[in-house]
Amino acid sequence: MEKRIIIDLFDKVNLETYVASVDIPNLSLLKAGRFDEDYPVRVNTFSSDNFYDRKPKQNFLISNHNR
Repeated sequence: MEKRIIIDLFDKVNLETYVASVDIPNLSLLKAGRFDEDYPVRVNTFSSDNFYDRKPKQNFLISNHNR
């Protein structure tokens, strides 16, 4: 069920809006986010351990979508 929800979400979101092309074949970069005056603080205080610990299954599905 969770996998279907994530796949449906990806089908509804136009990821190309958030992806930057590079000159390296088969490589694209997901833009980091809103580059405002608070960006450095958000990046430096973001807890990736907490992020992945809260929803490891969903994060795995997202990182492997369209492989």
